[in-house]
Amino acid sequence: FDGGVNDHVDLELNLSSRRIYSLAETGFNWEPLLQIRSLDLSNNQFAVLSPQTLTSPPLRALRHLNLSRNNIERIAADAFGSMTQLEKLDLSHNRISKC
Repeated sequence: FDGGVNDHVDLELNLSSRRIYSLAETGFNWEPLLQIRSLDLSNNQFAVLSPQTLTSPPLRALRHLNLSRNNIERIAADAFGSMTQLEKLDLSHNRISKC
């Protein structure tokens, strides 16, 4: 242990069932949470995923993202572009169709 504050810390945030449709529109101060590793956004109101929907602010440290049980119908090709560390993505129980 070298005394670093962020050493081996897995920050998790559960925002499930909050009627959220865009992270940019939450009014939430994300600045202290930009190192989130796991984010649960299940059971919300997302319908279209675009870069602005999920990456404002940029969550570059995110490894796990749960978007299950929303109303997602479309996903832009670059919707997850800034999430370079993403390992697990749950999109189950949505209305996604092929374009």
